[in-house]
Amino acid sequence: MSEKRLQHTNYARRITHYEKGFSLAEVLMSLGILSIGMLLIAAIFPAGIYFATISTERTIAAVVADEAFAKIKIYGNDPNINFEPLVDLSVECSIFPRSNLMSAQWSEDEFLYPSDQSDSSGKIYSWSAIWRRLPTDLTGRNVQVTVFVSRKAGAAATYYLYNGSQIVEGPLGHGPAPVPVEISVGAGNPITIENQDYRTFLTEGCTIVDGQTGFLYRVLRRDDANPDVIYLDRDFIDLDSDGQSDVWVVPHPVGGGRPPCIAVYQKIIRF
Repeated sequence: MSEKRLQHTNYARRITHYEKGFSLAEVLMSLGILSIGMLLIAAIFPAGIYFATISTERTIAAVVADEAFAKIKIYGNDPNINFEPLVDLSVECSIFPRSNLMSAQWSEDEFLYPSDQSDSSGKIYSWSAIWRRLPTDLTGRNVQVTVFVSRKAGAAATYYLYNGSQIVEGPLGHGPAPVPVEISVGAGNPITIENQDYRTFLTEGCTIVDGQTGFLYRVLRRDDANPDVIYLDRDFIDLDSDGQSDVWVVPHPVGGGRPPCIAVYQKIIRF
């Protein structure tokens, strides 16, 4: 083969080799698609972590609630613990724990999880409860117990508590606890918070307990025009038809923050 013909063949081969590569537009398009895919994957990770955390906390909450029911059943027969209603008879439920009536065997560690002898400073899960005697039970031995399982925001966080007559700021170290919020009942689903100071206690997604019936409701949303009006997952049942009731809810920490209540459980215990 002549030298000139060989040069022409090599030139043709180089052109064919070059034509097999990617153009700049193709490279940029590939990078764009890859970037979008990586962004979608990155967005999935926080959601996955969130749902994994929720699942873990719900599992822990079920264990904590079982432990709480067992302790209430065991210690509830102690004559030093009073199961009678509080002084404020408008509130149909009694709150638990009640520090002024707790026997010596009840300490702060009893309401923490796990309730072992280890250092309590690192425990973030705790429980509290309210109860009401069933009005249809003539023996008075069947008690409807509602347990609230919560997480503590931190060692420096303080929470509201109900002292039997009013809602006050609890001492440092006192865990999250349910408080009664007075509401008025409208026609059907919406309820209205009577005291605006407690407006932020009922947040979207939280569970409330009616003090008269013990029924559980879930807050769906607030009214856009009036934030004191709350819409629930079902119609609120007003048994005495007086348009007033007290609902129990675990509020956010003093000063604001993430609602601490993880789950609410209810059980009938016979003493």
